[in-house]
Amino acid sequence: MEVMTSVRAIAVLFSSALFLQGASSFRDITDDVFGGAQPSVLGAFGDFNSDKLTDLFLASNDSHRLEIWVATGVKPSFHKSEVQCSVPGVITGIMPGDFDGDSIMDVLVTSKDSGSKSDVVDVRIFWGRLRMGVDCANSTHVSDIGWQPLLFDYNGDRIVDLLSARTEEPNSRTVWTFGPSRTPALVALGVGTGALSKPHSNSFVDLNDDMTADLMLTAHSSMEVWYWVGNSTFRGPNRREYPPDAAVKGQSLFVDVDADGDMEHVMPVCLGSVDCKRSAIMVLNGSQWVTWFESFQDTANNTWKFHVDEGQPADLAMPVALRSADVDMDGYPDFLAILEGKLPGQKKVVTRATLLLNTHCPSCPYGRNLVPYWNYGALANFDSAKLAAFFDIDEDGHMDILLTNGTRQNGFHTYALRNQFSDDACFIKVLAVSGLCYTDCPQGHLAYGTNQPGPLVRYRIITSSGYPQESCASQLYQSAHYALQLPYSVFGLGQSPNFVDVLTVALANNESVEHLSVHHQWTQIIPNSQMVVIPYPINDPPRWVNKLFVTPGRQVLLTFIALAGTCVFIVLIIGALHWLEKREDRRMKLQEAHQFHFDAM
Repeated sequence: MEVMTSVRAIAVLFSSALFLQGASSFRDITDDVFGGAQPSVLGAFGDFNSDKLTDLFLASNDSHRLEIWVATGVKPSFHKSEVQCSVPGVITGIMPGDFDGDSIMDVLVTSKDSGSKSDVVDVRIFWGRLRMGVDCANSTHVSDIGWQPLLFDYNGDRIVDLLSARTEEPNSRTVWTFGPSRTPALVALGVGTGALSKPHSNSFVDLNDDMTADLMLTAHSSMEVWYWVGNSTFRGPNRREYPPDAAVKGQSLFVDVDADGDMEHVMPVCLGSVDCKRSAIMVLNGSQWVTWFESFQDTANNTWKFHVDEGQPADLAMPVALRSADVDMDGYPDFLAILEGKLPGQKKVVTRATLLLNTHCPSCPYGRNLVPYWNYGALANFDSAKLAAFFDIDEDGHMDILLTNGTRQNGFHTYALRNQFSDDACFIKVLAVSGLCYTDCPQGHLAYGTNQPGPLVRYRIITSSGYPQESCASQLYQSAHYALQLPYSVFGLGQSPNFVDVLTVALANNESVEHLSVHHQWTQIIPNSQMVVIPYPINDPPRWVNKLFVTPGRQVLLTFIALAGTCVFIVLIIGALHWLEKREDRRMKLQEAHQFHFDAM
């Protein structure tokens, strides 16, 4: 065991050294992004005005108003829009989506009376308008919802529906389906194993590798898997146990931790007791949970733990959660966690956003290990971190961080931190839209901002070293409890400028029980590309459209410069040879002109 531990430690140190060579941490760029720290709570992401730039949905500092900050593409990167939608009580969730099929972004907001012990969640949808706005005076109230809803597509019509449970039927799973009428219809999904947990991590994600999104629901005693079988039907529930001895169950993640093309079920937990002194990250291996990481000791040998947010009042509590993104663009997802602990020589307890880097470790589960980066760059400046999420600020494939710091007493502020990873690694960024329109979109241009939940994205590439690499991701598979998931998928390709051999996008097919998914493959995709997939017509995948936007990396620019330099050099050689040839021709003509013509004599 000691030898194994030493091997792991050496692997961790080696991986850390490699990352530090290629990165210079995170830098606070709040002034460039917002013009200063904003008194707000980060809520959700989405392209609100369909301009191909991702905008921010925030709750005001008092959590009574919805605010939308629109991306500008220049400094400051975001400016506050005129949208100011007030809700009763305290905002507990912001969920953008298209709920009426008009290809215009709507916004669902959940709220709760401050300090109320009632299970009822106030759910209202603010409808998007044609002129790129939200009609705060025109909203639909969805009544009798007892848990924060999961946004998903129940019937494959590409219009967002809701899944939750009614307060008087906590063991039943109920679907609110939406359409152009904007009036939801209630459909019974089935009876679960018990009441849904609070908080929950209900997910709309592929669980059986058939390229269609299934349902994974979290109840009090166990999890439930409902498999998509077509014809607006999910078969279940199939019981899935929680990790043993887990006193606190965090939010589930579904990510491809080892880049083998299959997503793993990852869960942060507190083992033994709710004080979370023994924090761990578990991964489901078949039917057994294995401990992937639990070494939360910093360089001063202080033990940190997941921050269990009790919330004052309780409706502000954030569940234990991990955010995932490929920070160093090596093809493996890294993680961001809110941890609680004490700094060296201090008694004060702080909560900090901590980067957990996914590194190579042959002796570890899945051949990977996590390395915490303590006091890493500007992350060390925030001691009351409430929320943190990855976000591509410059739309360049590099995953930056947006962070909400503060307390209810002192107020919350949102900050922006830039990822200064310096190696010229490549990426592929994929956004799958609803595909409900193409040439006839109401805005007069393509509807980029529909926040479609559930599409599966998979890629395969041959690296520069000759080895195959593949991975997959599910788009917007969670929505409740400030899930803060991005409306696109970003895959790091490492330092491999090779073309992406195959990229596949799949969605559910409601027209057949034999072919459960509709999907399309694209080949030879240029690296450092941002790809927008429009699944239009919905059930005719060969005609699906993709828009490719290339972001040249340093290697591409250097290659172009080298090619241009070579061309210029060749042109100069040709020009010099041409000049020499012309000079020789003139010399020969002069010789001929001065020759004595004996024939003339």
